[in-house]
Amino acid sequence: MSVKNSNQLKNPIIIRIANQYQVVLLLKKKPRSCRDLARKMSLSNVALKNITDELQKEDVVVSYVKNNTKKGRFPSIFSLNENLGVFCSIDLSRRDLIVAISDVNDNIIVRGVVPDILYIDKKAIEEVTSLIKHLLKTSEVGNRPLLGICVSTPGEFDQRTKDFTYAPRIVDCTNVNFVHYFGNIFNVPVSVCNDINLGLLGEYNFGSSIPKEAKSVYYAFLDFVSGSALMFNGDIFVGSRGHAGEAASYKNLPGEYSGRFFTINDIYEEIHFLAKDHPEDPFYSQERFSFDDIVRRYNEGDKVINEVVEKSAR
Repeated sequence: MSVKNSNQLKNPIIIRIANQYQVVLLLKKKPRSCRDLARKMSLSNVALKNITDELQKEDVVVSYVKNNTKKGRFPSIFSLNENLGVFCSIDLSRRDLIVAISDVNDNIIVRGVVPDILYIDKKAIEEVTSLIKHLLKTSEVGNRPLLGICVSTPGEFDQRTKDFTYAPRIVDCTNVNFVHYFGNIFNVPVSVCNDINLGLLGEYNFGSSIPKEAKSVYYAFLDFVSGSALMFNGDIFVGSRGHAGEAASYKNLPGEYSGRFFTINDIYEEIHFLAKDHPEDPFYSQERFSFDDIVRRYNEGDKVINEVVEKSAR
C-alpha cells in the first residue's frame, strides 16, 4: 500500500472553489482591482485573473474600467453582479417572525414581519411563506430570481438531515423540516442554522457590543425564551452535535431526573400550572408577569416559585 504525498491530497477543484469563495467575500466588502484581490489572497495576477474569468462566465462577477487622471493603462475593477439574484433570510427567533430579502452584497432590499407568534405552527409557517412570495414580487426586488434561503431557527436539530429533535416553540417539531418545506416550494437551496449562533455572528460582524479584537466570546440571549453560543478563536464552536454552548438545549441523560425546564417559557408555563392549585398565590390570577416578578417572588419565599426553581435546578 502506497502513501499519497501532501501534493496528491490537494484537490485542485476544492482549491479553485475555495479561491472563488474568497474572491466573492472580498467583493462583498467593496469593488476591487485584480491587483488588489491578488495581494489580499497572496496570489499572482495571472492566477487571480483566471479566477475572475471563471466567475464572470458564471455571471457572478462583473467588471468595469476605472477612469482616472493618471497616465497609463486604466485598471479593471471587479464587483459582484447585483442582477444575479437575491437571497431570503427568515428569522424565527423572536415573537415577531422576520423575513428579509437581500442582494448579493448583503444589503437588505425589503423586509416584512409576521407579528406576535408565540408558537410556530403550520399556520405561522404558511404566513411566512406567503410573506416571502409577496416580497419577491415587490418593485424593489424587480425581476431578480431567488438564489437561496437561510432559516434562523430556535431548537435543536440533526446537523445532517436538519430534522428537529427538540424545539419547544415549534409545534410538532419532529415532523417539521424547513429544508424540505421551503426547498419544495421555492426550488432553491435552503440552509437551516441555529438562531443563537447566527445572532452571535451578526453581532460580532455588524454589531457594536462585541469588541472587534475579541476572539473568544460567550453570547447569551434572554427573552421569553433563552439561549447561548460560544466563539473560540474567531469561529463559532458547535461541538459534535452542532449546538455546543446552547444552554436552552441541554438535556438529561436517560434515567436521570426528567423534570428540568429548558427555557424561561417552560418556567412560565409551570408557574401557571402550579398556581391553579394555590388560589392564595399572586400568580393565581396574574396572567402576565416578567422574569423580575419571578425573582422578587422567589426572594419573598413564594411557594409556587420555590417549587419551580427547585425542579429546574436539579
